Amino acid sequence: MAEPGLTYEQLDLLRTVAKHLASAQDIQESLRTVVEWLAQYCAMSRGVITLVDDEGGELQATITVGHIPASRADLMRYRPGEGITGKVFASGEAVYQMGLDEAGEFLDRSGIRREVGLAELAFFCVPIRYQDTVIGTL
Repeated sequence: MAEPGLTYEQLDLLRTVAKHLASAQDIQESLRTVVEWLAQYCAMSRGVITLVDDEGGELQATITVGHIPASRADLMRYRPGEGITGKVFASGEAVYQMGLDEAGEFLDRSGIRREVGLAELAFFCVPIRYQDTVIGTL
């Protein structure tokens, strides 16, 4: 039986994601596929995966889908603790922010939300962990 608040479709998506990632040969391509599924099945209109650089000093948008052009990914860099994304990375705790007009920590590094009413947007960011270490964010 489904958990309260989760539909069978959502549980099936989680199963599909877990199975896909467990058998991944190319992790970047597999992560892109997962973000595209989230965009398609969860109405996520702007999806970004950031990964920490080799020195561990900066997060870089590595995968973008939806209304974020890949050409804007280079602009989306965050130091640990900087902005919502950097805070999620540093703390390892997910953040859900309704109404980005009230989120002083939201940086809009891509610049694509300037023409959008921020009051109507929500931002959900979760840490990506590998072997108990946060390596990026979604």
